[in-house]
Amino acid sequence: MHGVPSNVMTDPRKLTIANELARARQLNLDLLSQVPEEVSNRVLHPDFRPLRWHMGHVGMFESWMILEQAKGGQPPDKELARIYSTEYPRSEFHDLPPMETALSFSAAVRDEVLAYLDTVDLDAEHKLTRNGYIFHNVITHEYQHTETIVYLLQHAGLEFEQQPKIETFPSPYAPEAVLIPGGEYAVGRQLEEPLFSYDNEWPRHKVKLTDFLLNDSPSTNSDFLEFLSAGGYERKELWSEAGWLWRNETEADKPFYWRPAGNGDWTQKTITGSIPLPLSHPVTLISFHEAQAFANFNGMRLPTEAEWEVAASWDPQQGRQLLYPWGDRNPTPDDASHGQPLGWTEPAGKRRNRSPLGLYDMIGNIWEWTSTPFDGYPGFEPFPYPGYSEVWFDGLHQVVRGGCFVTGAPMLRATFRNWFYPRTRERFIGVRLARDT
Repeated sequence: MHGVPSNVMTDPRKLTIANELARARQLNLDLLSQVPEEVSNRVLHPDFRPLRWHMGHVGMFESWMILEQAKGGQPPDKELARIYSTEYPRSEFHDLPPMETALSFSAAVRDEVLAYLDTVDLDAEHKLTRNGYIFHNVITHEYQHTETIVYLLQHAGLEFEQQPKIETFPSPYAPEAVLIPGGEYAVGRQLEEPLFSYDNEWPRHKVKLTDFLLNDSPSTNSDFLEFLSAGGYERKELWSEAGWLWRNETEADKPFYWRPAGNGDWTQKTITGSIPLPLSHPVTLISFHEAQAFANFNGMRLPTEAEWEVAASWDPQQGRQLLYPWGDRNPTPDDASHGQPLGWTEPAGKRRNRSPLGLYDMIGNIWEWTSTPFDGYPGFEPFPYPGYSEVWFDGLHQVVRGGCFVTGAPMLRATFRNWFYPRTRERFIGVRLARDT
């Protein structure tokens, strides 16, 4: 863990930033300490860069955003900053510097960042530094790479000493449909609000919804097994045209990490090994196409992201949007399953983080697909750079909401928007079903 400059202690906001920077980095260091050097430079999945690049990249991004954009300085090593940028050609990934170099570079950046944090004025009229915006941006970015590292480790099939405790229910929870009344609701956030948020969450705006029903918990492995057993992967009428094309091209016939175990039983590959399929847990590691076909099989649909956000955060008694389903205080382990890189899902229906409208488990445990393509809100303006959100407004990505058991607390707010290609199935994304009244 990196030290905290003594003067930071005089400003509780700076102390929070320094501690969160250290916490996010330590999670990744702990994860990667268990990875053999030869694995760290392997392309473990065609859509992702090697592990050692990710650890250099979090330092490069931290340097670019804070030392260069906010402070007006330079990275500790310009050549390494180039190598760990997203512009570095994939053809050169076989020749990346060793993991030790990536870690040393990121540590050198962190030392300079903490020194800058010690002196910066968080109350000055500077959009990048006011309320520590750029520091919280870097913290969230590193937590996002924690999830990517976990996906890659799961795909690599490494053995870990730590084994997650897999809790199960005797029988899966049967979701109950909750009526969400139609009306005009405010969704999204504003830059000037103290809690960090991304540009794609701005500006807060009104949406008009009609009455709809939304299940009070995500669908389970047991629910999805019914779809599979009924021939759902072979029934063209359940799939969209794009989904059916994807299903045929990939020859998908089950969720990504399910394996038959004989006698109708299944196993599921986790980060630390295979386990008997926990029927009471939410189904996860499924693509948007699979989620959509599953919804059609059940005579239901995926919620829009506006419906999801209202169900997760709207408090009719106060007439306002909450930061989280449970209120406005920061998440704790008792509120939601999160921040556990070597953990696993927990049973659906544990009745965690109940929202005022009666929905459970909206935050943490698994991400949830929505039917909404990723795009900017009305009045969107990119900040602090177009590359985070705007370049992905291409109509090719679907919004997912809620966070999963790996997700860091700074990403768990109800307005946080994530987005993936519909084909994505290596992420911890599941489904909560909706239908019109």
